[in-house]
Amino acid sequence: MLTFDVCVPVTADTAAAIKRDVSNSLLGMKSSHLSEAVARGMGFNTHASLLAGASAGEKSRCKVSGALHSAFLRERGYDADEKALHIAAARVAIRNV
Repeated sequence: MLTFDVCVPVTADTAAAIKRDVSNSLLGMKSSHLSEAVARGMGFNTHASLLAGASAGEKSRCKVSGALHSAFLRERGYDADEKALHIAAARVAIRNV
């Protein structure tokens, strides 16, 4: 189990980059499920609310939650752990340094 916190910018580009990275690790998942799971992991209830929040500048950064991400995917029948989201978010955070 990973025990670090990673914060990323709340933007549509960040969400898309995380989704691309996660999709390479978690093969066979529907694109819409990945989008929604990334939104959950970034602290939003839906992908639409993530995009709206990013456009409005509601919050500039968020702490990523692999638990929320993987719980959403498990509810849809996927076997997903937290690791893929944490690695993807860490890569985005490193690129932004």
